[in-house]
Amino acid sequence: MNWDAIVFNAFKSDLSFYENRNDWISFRPINLNAKNQNLINLMLSVQSIVIHVRRGDFLSSKYCDILANIATLGYYQKAIELIKGRFSASHFFVFSDDIEWCKSHLSIPNDTVYVDWNTGKDSYIDLYLMTHAKANIIANSTFSYWGAYLNKNNPIVIYPKKWINANYYPNIFPVDWIGLTSE
Repeated sequence: MNWDAIVFNAFKSDLSFYENRNDWISFRPINLNAKNQNLINLMLSVQSIVIHVRRGDFLSSKYCDILANIATLGYYQKAIELIKGRFSASHFFVFSDDIEWCKSHLSIPNDTVYVDWNTGKDSYIDLYLMTHAKANIIANSTFSYWGAYLNKNNPIVIYPKKWINANYYPNIFPVDWIGLTSE
């Protein structure tokens, strides 16, 4: 197989294409500013839990029917409680396209870091930062997925068991990841 020529479609990926090939995709060295490098240093020094919340385009009429109401507030609260039970001193890092919603709706400690400075063409840095956590709580989003999958820290990963609003369940989740419903 020519690993340099593989292209994955977000909805048609299959773990069998890359499950035992963790070395085939990784980040090139990234020149980070001090703020992002300090964040990585902090994430590596604490029981870091990344929460990724995607709202923006998922709430638009174009995507709402297929992608909305999956990673609900109920899903995130269940995931947060599950993580708190596994980590005695959880330190949360929130990445989102709607940080204000996260601040007003998620029940997480006051010392949570809300990462909102890597925008536009620098959004890929958030993906890179998410790969440094000890645990990832992800949305039904390929951005979330790859932030967790490329994490080399053997993290605990929690994902929404229902990935899209259809009778299609992609084979993309490693067996040690934890699927949760929002009920």
